[in-house]
Amino acid sequence: MRLEPFLVTNGLAFLVVCGELIRTFGFTFLYTLRFDWTYVLFVINFLFASATYALARYAFTLESDWLLAILVGALYPMLLRSRFTFFRSVGKKDDPQVAMLAMRMDEFYSLLQEKCFQQVDNHVALKRALGARALAEKYSEAELSKALHDLIAAKQVAPDKAVQEKYLQEILKESTESKRRYRLAMFLIDLAGDSAGSLLHN
Repeated sequence: MRLEPFLVTNGLAFLVVCGELIRTFGFTFLYTLRFDWTYVLFVINFLFASATYALARYAFTLESDWLLAILVGALYPMLLRSRFTFFRSVGKKDDPQVAMLAMRMDEFYSLLQEKCFQQVDNHVALKRALGARALAEKYSEAELSKALHDLIAAKQVAPDKAVQEKYLQEILKESTESKRRYRLAMFLIDLAGDSAGSLLHN
């Protein structure tokens, strides 16, 4: 069996996991690559995609290995998230105790995703909180507010601008200056990411 189709299938699996991480964490996607559970997701997808390709290769007699590799790479996520039960203890099918012990594929994968996302989200939240605190202590409310106004004004998607401008006005209504500065700094980090500091330096 040739290696190249496996590389194609796993390449598509890599894109699938990256898409999940980007959809969940946005511009902090690269930061997620620092954590063990992120790689567990990648490995699970690689193994499942490879196993699916190997089974499909023997089950279907397609002339093109490349076509099969692309089809498997595109369709395997649906199988991975299916309701297929791969573990069930011995007992009657309708027994509620048996149902509690049963483990479905989509539940198993969802547990892995949840563990990964929780680990990453905790670290991202800590990083954002520390970053916002540092900006709030270093810059005044006026400087933070101006940076946000400038950044929002530079956006080209009108609905986003309106929503963000409204949120900015809500922050400015906070009762104490310390809360306003912290929330302004956090909002700036949300919009500008690691470039928030450089935006304030200019």
